[in-house]
Amino acid sequence: MRGARVADIGCGGGVVAIAAALAGAKIVSAIDIDPRAAIVARLNAEANGVVVNAITADAFATPAPEADIVLAGDVAYEAVLAHRALGWLRLCRQAGCQVLVGDPGRRHLPLPELVPLAHMRVPDFGAAGDGLADAAVYRLRDAS
Repeated sequence: MRGARVADIGCGGGVVAIAAALAGAKIVSAIDIDPRAAIVARLNAEANGVVVNAITADAFATPAPEADIVLAGDVAYEAVLAHRALGWLRLCRQAGCQVLVGDPGRRHLPLPELVPLAHMRVPDFGAAGDGLADAAVYRLRDAS
């Protein structure tokens, strides 16, 4: 992340964008279709002493961002969204961005398009039993 331009897509509260800023990214954009998410991401960034450019937009309807790294978290929770996200993330990859996807094992995740980088068990308020869910981080494959 150090020195990179980072775009966090579907940022929610901005946790991933904030982590990128704390890891030394030089420019961080946190983008979400929900205007409340952009507000929360900005407030959370301020509370953590970092600068994050919080934007309300449908990222999947825009050109690839001017970024070195695109981070997308939990964008496969429904089939239509997963399809739109994958098409747009491919455009980002073609534009030269490194694309990383974090996911808690959603059934619409396009696994053949992804290279697993890390697996972990993470707290999930909806998880049964021990309150942990399986999650993973992937890299989008290069176009063949």
